[in-house]
Amino acid sequence: MYSKRNKALLADKFSAALQICHKARRYADDVFEYKYGLNTMSGTPEYFLDLLGKLVEFSNEIRSENRFHLKSKTTVEEVFKYFQRVGTVSLKEGSKLYRARYDSGWTKAYQPIPLEEMGAPPPGKRRSGRINPEGIPCLYCATELKTAISEIRPWAGARVTVAEGMVRRDLKIVDVHLNFSNGEGKFDSLNHQLFELSVNSLFSARFSPEDASGYLPSQYIGEYFKINGFDGIEYWSSLSKTGKNIAIFDEQDVEFTSRRQFQITKVEYDFMEFPIEEIGISPDIPENEPRNI
Repeated sequence: MYSKRNKALLADKFSAALQICHKARRYADDVFEYKYGLNTMSGTPEYFLDLLGKLVEFSNEIRSENRFHLKSKTTVEEVFKYFQRVGTVSLKEGSKLYRARYDSGWTKAYQPIPLEEMGAPPPGKRRSGRINPEGIPCLYCATELKTAISEIRPWAGARVTVAEGMVRRDLKIVDVHLNFSNGEGKFDSLNHQLFELSVNSLFSARFSPEDASGYLPSQYIGEYFKINGFDGIEYWSSLSKTGKNIAIFDEQDVEFTSRRQFQITKVEYDFMEFPIEEIGISPDIPENEPRNI
């Protein structure tokens, strides 16, 4: 774990790198313009770079400066307008979704969870999540069984109950996947691609349980889509290569029809070495810092 000093140093270096990108990528050939919906939106590489910088500023503000009244609110409006035009999809009535939960535990001899308890947590037990602030319901589902199980991060030997449900009506969903382009199967610029990747990362990135502010940006953007007529958000799973996650704002839109019980037989991890010295952070951990064991 990094000390507060090293975290601040890393943040400063990231901010400096972002400023360099702003100066280095002022392309001379910023000639792209196209329309998304009723209004013309600049589609130049410079536009997406500027919006990417604003997105970083928004994330920093809501996590460490302001919570309810944001100076960067217009950034969220720009993100909404963009994905409203290119990311609106329909989740058809009858579409299949999966939801996984840990089984009840030793006290009930690992009995599978009753089907009627596989929905969103009841009032009083609604913890803060990727899309929902504490106390506000949200039904987290997946398009594949394996993805649903992976998302709750079970340990080897754990038993889980997976419910299969059907969508009760056509739902208006915003898809923030990295799969939008200029209509020809490619992005107009690297900045365009980085912008969409960054938005999706807000929804799919994993944070330490100790980082209480990690999900604030995705909660704020998610609620903005909710109050503007969307029924849910579809985003990448960071734990599954093929499946997708879908957060449904109203749990009544999904009817669970069956359940199955599984035991986890193996858990695997992929990892890479992080170049600590290259970004100027000392590999030495102070004696008073906690260690992973």
